[in-house]
Amino acid sequence: MMSKIPPDCFGSLQDWEDYVERYYSALDSRHKMLLKEELDIDDALEYDAAIKDLISRADEEDINFCLDCTPYYQKEMVKQGKCAFPNTKFINKTTNGETELVGMRPLNASTYLYHPGVLLEIAK
Repeated sequence: MMSKIPPDCFGSLQDWEDYVERYYSALDSRHKMLLKEELDIDDALEYDAAIKDLISRADEEDINFCLDCTPYYQKEMVKQGKCAFPNTKFINKTTNGETELVGMRPLNASTYLYHPGVLLEIAK
């Protein structure tokens, strides 16, 4: 099944494309390394080209845009029938001493998508 682009919870295709570009550019070095391994790329120029390609064809299965959602926005999108992932769970994630609320999209009963190539097991 082909994913809908942009996902309904985005206002426009431009909003989606801007988000996807920011998503990949904001990956920290660990996640970039994991993505390089997943893409089997060693060279920085190859990586940049691969990221441009990913951005051009990214869909809602590739990008965990739920990561930046909020419980309030999710509730509003569910009411409007625009939430593709209503089972997203929100958790407090602490990185380098800073805690933020992040949306974790469920892949199955206990595994959630965080970033490309990064899955988290969440105990019930």
